[in-house]
Amino acid sequence: MTWDITDVLARTLGSAMLEPDHAGRARGVAEFLDALFPEQVYAVFLRRLDGVSFQPVAGLPRLQHGVVTRSGGGDDRRLRECLPACTLMPRSAVVERCPHSPLLARLGRAVPHTEWHLVRGSLADGGDVLFALAEPLSPGVSPVVTLLAGLLQTGAGAEGGEAAPPETHLLWQDPCPGLLFDGSGELLLENPAATSLAAQLGLDTARHLLPGNHAALFRSAVQGARAIAEVEADVGGRILLWTYIPFADCRRVAVRGRDATEQRRAARWSRKVDRIHRLITENTTDLISRHDRAGTFLYASPASLQLLGRMPADLEGQPLSALMSPAEREQHDAEASAALVERGFHTMTCRLRHAEGDYRWFEIAMRAIRDTYSGEIAELVCISRDVTKRHRAEEETRRLAAIVAATTDLVLFSDAQGEVLHFNRAAGDSLGLQHPLQRPIEMADLVADDDREDFVRTALPTALEQGLWRGDLRLKGRGAVDSFPVSMVVMSHRGDGDAPQYVSIIARDMTDREMREAQARQHQDELAHAARLSTMGELASGIAHEMNQPLASIMNYARACRNHLERAEATDRAHLQDGLKRIDDRAQHAAEVIQRLRAFIRKDRRQIGAVAVEPAIRSVIDMVAWEARRSGVQVDWDAGALPQVVADRVLLEQVLVNLIRNAIEASSDAHGTASPQVRIDTSRDEAAGTVTIHVRDNGPGLDAREVENLFEPFLSSKPEGVGLGLTISRSIVEQLGGTLTGDADSAGGMVFDVTLPVWTRGMEA
Repeated sequence: MTWDITDVLARTLGSAMLEPDHAGRARGVAEFLDALFPEQVYAVFLRRLDGVSFQPVAGLPRLQHGVVTRSGGGDDRRLRECLPACTLMPRSAVVERCPHSPLLARLGRAVPHTEWHLVRGSLADGGDVLFALAEPLSPGVSPVVTLLAGLLQTGAGAEGGEAAPPETHLLWQDPCPGLLFDGSGELLLENPAATSLAAQLGLDTARHLLPGNHAALFRSAVQGARAIAEVEADVGGRILLWTYIPFADCRRVAVRGRDATEQRRAARWSRKVDRIHRLITENTTDLISRHDRAGTFLYASPASLQLLGRMPADLEGQPLSALMSPAEREQHDAEASAALVERGFHTMTCRLRHAEGDYRWFEIAMRAIRDTYSGEIAELVCISRDVTKRHRAEEETRRLAAIVAATTDLVLFSDAQGEVLHFNRAAGDSLGLQHPLQRPIEMADLVADDDREDFVRTALPTALEQGLWRGDLRLKGRGAVDSFPVSMVVMSHRGDGDAPQYVSIIARDMTDREMREAQARQHQDELAHAARLSTMGELASGIAHEMNQPLASIMNYARACRNHLERAEATDRAHLQDGLKRIDDRAQHAAEVIQRLRAFIRKDRRQIGAVAVEPAIRSVIDMVAWEARRSGVQVDWDAGALPQVVADRVLLEQVLVNLIRNAIEASSDAHGTASPQVRIDTSRDEAAGTVTIHVRDNGPGLDAREVENLFEPFLSSKPEGVGLGLTISRSIVEQLGGTLTGDADSAGGMVFDVTLPVWTRGMEA
């Protein structure tokens, strides 16, 4: 049997408990016990207020091993002290406390060698009821008998038909747990609700439901003759609120409880939530505020001091709109009012005046709190956040976006795999792209065929790995045939992680620059050609001498051959053959001189490629040989095996002619020099991949200032010089990818170094 069923049965006995005498109520309870536990051996005894011993009133026919006789004398009143009310105890334990009880002796004689279990109930008139259960106990009988003892404690009526006190009836029928005590604190009654709750919580007695300081509370209620309300007791996870109510001149005290577990837990949770909300409100960096429906501050969190430079008390009573910029106030008020009425919330970004006088940008989220019954807006709750930095960043972002959109440079964005995501107007116009893209486009598809592999294998991987790549490429629009040159910068951009999220490509159209460079090269070529013509003019006398020698030889050999032929007897074939051979050699020499001159002064498009150093130097030496002999200068050259260099043969010879002629002139001007000399040698730097041609003279040299200004245009140490020779020569060498330097030689005179890159397989002109 469960305690819930017992509780129901106890309530069904409520009417029986209103019998006019204790004996009648005890017999009614015994009948219920007989029906419920037919095999249980038991007896029920009563002791009246004026009696000293217990007398059997029910259960006697059950005794199979003997009869409990009526008392023949003795005093059982000590059992009231030794046996607590409504508490099941074995007879042996009670005998130890009360060895002279006649009832205990009678029970032992009635059923020898059998243990009895006793439950006492205190009656309202001062008497007692006692249940005696013999072993073996039927299952479930112990709690039921304890409950029945409690029921008999109601004191529903006294002997002679006196009505039970009203508080007893009320307490018994109360669905809340309740206990009734006499003026001395003795438990008179516990109602079924108290008994059931104690059983549910696994307690031995309903007394354990009471507060820990029950005795002090009971005394206070009795001595003060006043009720003590809502005393909390936490029992088995339940929160009970007990009220002590004294009756009948404090001769009885009713203790009534109610289960306030849910209420108190909700209150505790509410206090905890309120505390958390208060901590959040007081410690958040956002301004949390309450306003009436007109926007007037009712409350402001401490963050107002940091955000607005104002204490919360300074804001209370002030309208929020008073802090707004006057130019924006009316518009924001209208928008907020309309949105709050329609949707109940509104978010706006506006400027609020700081205590220092400047305006700062705030994002304000508003929520309307409506009256439960009328639905009208009662209050506003606002959360304001300073977004000045964010607003400035957004403004900068918008400005940058406008610049990117309007710039004439081509700007494109792609993902890390190179698929185009976005592009500006200049890129769309130049590459034939339109928003939105109809199909995915790879950035590599917009690069000219010749440069596509460099972009895929070098530019994009370098940017993804190192963050940046710079270089020159050619782009080609979609469906276009011609490409155009660009100077390109590829940058990768990373997010929170290490992996690049997207790539930006900035390309500047270099068509104009390429055209200007082509024009500059053309002008340079024309200037170089003019310089060569000038040089030819200066070498005219030497060239005439070079031509006169072979022509004179040809004339002499031709006359000799004619004379031999005029003599009839002249049949010396060998002499004729030798003369004709010499004529041929001299004519060939003259042809070579003319060929060198034509090659030197021709005006062709430059052809940069692999040039052998040795033939070029030898050709130049032959070209200036007569001038060197005329000036009495010896030109020495240490020929050696050298790799080919990147150059244009004619331009390289022009530079060497200029340098060697300057060296011849400088050496011939050296007064007191025994043997004026120009020395040409070469060297190779394999690590740098270059070849250097050194032109040295043993002339008087130049001072430090003159050396510093060697390559300045229109500065010359020659009275008749223009000052462009070295300038043009340096420009030519740099266009060939090399360098031209000049300095004082450690052995005296000057040394000029022409350094050019070595031609390697696969290089393009």
